[in-house]
Amino acid sequence: MNKWLAVALTLSLAAPSLPAAGEDEASFEASQAARAKGGEAFRAGELAAALKAMEEALAFRPTHPGLLGNVAYLAASTGDGQRAAEALRAYAALGLVPGDEIQAKVKEAVAYDAWQTLQDAFARNTRTIGTADIDTPLPADLRLVEGIAMAEDGTLYVGTVVSGGIYRMNGHKATMVLMPETMSSVASLAWPCMTAAFTRPSRGSSRHPALYRAKARQALPKSTRKRAM
Repeated sequence: MNKWLAVALTLSLAAPSLPAAGEDEASFEASQAARAKGGEAFRAGELAAALKAMEEALAFRPTHPGLLGNVAYLAASTGDGQRAAEALRAYAALGLVPGDEIQAKVKEAVAYDAWQTLQDAFARNTRTIGTADIDTPLPADLRLVEGIAMAEDGTLYVGTVVSGGIYRMNGHKATMVLMPETMSSVASLAWPCMTAAFTRPSRGSSRHPALYRAKARQALPKSTRKRAM
């Protein structure tokens, strides 16, 4: 296996994840456990076992793009072009386009007509369907903003990967509303359930991200908590 493809898929297998809206915690944890098992099998070169584990993980989270991509790649790698194409059709149905490594691997495993059908679906997902205008410029010192959420009253909140803080925007001004010492980055933010503010623990901490999500919810101002409690 090409080492760069292996690295790319390993990153996908190990990437952090969060429960989706309406998803129960038990399904999320079961999926994560199966995903971790699949990652271990992949790194050991046991592709069939990795695929089996990823299928198990996907059964709990059938619309998770990372898992669909993993299944497509592993199915193609083990010679199951039909399953690989099926997984990528589901991927495309989410309005997404898989990475080049996944596409290249699946292309090797499926018939020409099946691949052209997938390519048509990916092309539809990349068409320009409108324009975007700047709504709120962010201060230059808010680096690597990945979490964005808007409250019912229109207030915009952003979270940064670099500082780990959550900020409330007022025009061009950003006011920090949360930055526990135990946080090191905010990777995602959702509204109205602020428990989806995924934070990576600081180095040396053994706490689970879920504890940080709960702490973040409790620490936010009351005006932002009413729908999250």
